[in-house]
Amino acid sequence: QMTFERGANPKDLVKEGQEVKVKLMGFDDRGKVRLSMKVVDQATGAELKEDA
Repeated sequence: QMTFERGANPKDLVKEGQEVKVKLMGFDDRGKVRLSMKVVDQATGAELKEDA
C-alpha cells in the first residue's frame, strides 16, 4: 500500500533505491510480506491515525 489514490503509478511515488518508512501489515497466504507506506508519516516514521 503506497497511497490512498486509486491507479497511482509506483514509479511516480518513489524512485529506485529511495529509502521509505513502512509498517509491516502481515503476510499473505503464500508467505509474502505485506507492507504499507500510506499508514506511516514519511517525515517522522510515526504511524498515522485512520481518521487523519
